[in-house]
Amino acid sequence: MLSDVSYIGHSLRLVVGLDNGEIIVHASDAAFPELPEVGETVHIHWQPEDIVFLDSKVHT
Repeated sequence: MLSDVSYIGHSLRLVVGLDNGEIIVHASDAAFPELPEVGETVHIHWQPEDIVFLDSKVHT
């Protein structure tokens, strides 16, 4: 479920609630014919080549 939507120029920042947390999605506004609303159920997907793995052990 969508818990936050921020319009940032030509892109959107979406906070999507999952069963085990949430994910923040940055997407082109062109991907949405109409802006999604908070509380709306959304389906997200991406291409395998767009995945970026981050090291969970961050050294400061």
